[in-house]
Amino acid sequence: MFGSIILIVITLLVSFASYFSSKYWINDKLDLLKSNATALAAYAKEKVESPNYNLEVGRTGEAVSVASDITVFFVDVNRNTFTCSEIKQKLDCVHIGSTVNKDIMDRVYIDGIYTDTTTLGGMYKTDHYTVGAPITGYYECYGAVFVSYEASNYEAFIQKIIWGLVYAGVFCLILGFVLIYIITKKLVKPIVEVSNAANAMIEGDYSHRIEVTRTDEIGALVTSFNNMIEAQKSLETMRSSFIANVSHELKTPMTTIGGFIDGILDGTIPVEKHKHYLGIVSDEVKRLSVMVNAMLSLSKLESGQTELKYAAVDVTEIICRVIISFSLKFESKNIEIRGMDDASTFIVDGDYDLLYQAVYNLFDNAIKFTPENGVITLNIDDLNRSISITNSGQGIKDEDIEFIFDRFYKADKSRSKDKSGFGLGLFIVKSIINIHNGNISVESEYGKSTTFTVSLPKLMQ
Repeated sequence: MFGSIILIVITLLVSFASYFSSKYWINDKLDLLKSNATALAAYAKEKVESPNYNLEVGRTGEAVSVASDITVFFVDVNRNTFTCSEIKQKLDCVHIGSTVNKDIMDRVYIDGIYTDTTTLGGMYKTDHYTVGAPITGYYECYGAVFVSYEASNYEAFIQKIIWGLVYAGVFCLILGFVLIYIITKKLVKPIVEVSNAANAMIEGDYSHRIEVTRTDEIGALVTSFNNMIEAQKSLETMRSSFIANVSHELKTPMTTIGGFIDGILDGTIPVEKHKHYLGIVSDEVKRLSVMVNAMLSLSKLESGQTELKYAAVDVTEIICRVIISFSLKFESKNIEIRGMDDASTFIVDGDYDLLYQAVYNLFDNAIKFTPENGVITLNIDDLNRSISITNSGQGIKDEDIEFIFDRFYKADKSRSKDKSGFGLGLFIVKSIINIHNGNISVESEYGKSTTFTVSLPKLMQ
């Protein structure tokens, strides 16, 4: 493509250069011929009475011929050539002894100047640029002076221009190809690297990163691709973790259910204990149901399929309802609730059911990790648009803080504690808060307490 464009440009350049050069060259040469013919005719008119007329005009014509590289010859009133610069320069002359065509001479006398590209009625074998000027007195004509230049010289001149442009064009073409090769190689290199990294990513290798050395569109593409690899790697890690966690969460209750059912069927478990173990099976089935429902809710939230019903919601009122619903658990663990006595109204524009679920999950998590005789403290700050829930207890280790909102994440890796949970509650809370353009954060002093802080705007943007 580059070569084709350069060739077209060179062709157009040669064509235009040839055309305008030829016009300039021909006009310039004709102007030179006219000025010399007019000047020689005026000089000859002054010398026409001189006894050495032929000699004097011949010498002058020779001098002008040498200076301007043209042929000069004079004809008398009978149209015969009587002197020529070529004879003076000892060149082969076709003018001496020749007679100028009568029609040409008439044009010289009538028009006052004769200009044409001609053979002068066969005097020349090839075309010449020729200008003729009359030598006239007041009442009579004494002849004429002709100056000419061979037209074939123009063709040689144009050929030199064309070949010069061709050589320059070929040089530019070669130089252009070298530069285009270097530039294209530099341009294509990151694209090739992107292609290789993409193929590696298809095969499951997310380790490739492309060095960003540019700030143009290619650099932006490479940066975006690197970000995509990071996002895809995180997504793949999350997917693997999700599958592993779901498998683990499903395997444990299903193994329990299967073991007890098999024990009842094969008689390993005595009849008098059937009711006890069927109760355990029932509890495990309920746990599976809760887990499936939580995953369905989470899936709807992430896919945007949950239809939000926005209205003015009093979050303080939701907190009161949630506390009442957990009253039995508070009593069973003798947990003290602080901060509700002076709680202010906290109004947001949001979905009541989703906000209720978020508050419920936060309290459920707080109760779960608050020891007996512990304390849960509320701080509702309508001015700063935030709600804090602090529970006493073991707290969260620093290395676990950044993962606490990940799905299926449990700080207790052995899962020996909190067997009723699935690691989805806080992830669902974060998803709900994000939907409401809010933010949730956690602070923990290990061995003492944990605080979850939710910030919500008054109105949805």
